[in-house]
Amino acid sequence: MTKTKKYDMKRNAKYRLFIGIIFLITGILFETLNLLTTETLGTLSLSKWLIFTGILLVILGIKNSIYGKEIIYDERSQEIINKTSRLTLMFLIYGLLTLFIISMIKPITIELSQFTSYMIFFIIIINLGAKYYYNKQL
Repeated sequence: MTKTKKYDMKRNAKYRLFIGIIFLITGILFETLNLLTTETLGTLSLSKWLIFTGILLVILGIKNSIYGKEIIYDERSQEIINKTSRLTLMFLIYGLLTLFIISMIKPITIELSQFTSYMIFFIIIINLGAKYYYNKQL
């Protein structure tokens, strides 16, 4: 007996659309009232981040409600997803621990935004590589 899970993109698109509209309204409200609009360390302010994220969520919600489909996950794909996420988390923890030990020996100076972009890039690469490896293995 195979255990399958279903994910209906059209049904879940309304939640993404609703949250996006809330983010958009909150960001516009913060921007007009000049609340939380200070930009620090070259990052976006919270109000601009809310507006940007709200626009993205609204666009994705509209796209999924129009072009959405039902995705079925069987046991094999669930096992691949679990192993991939476990390996990605392991690499992330070991990598950050190694970086922490190296920074204790010799201080590392790098901007936070640059470090974050590198970290996200390597997480995506590790995740895709692990998914390819486990997809071939199973």
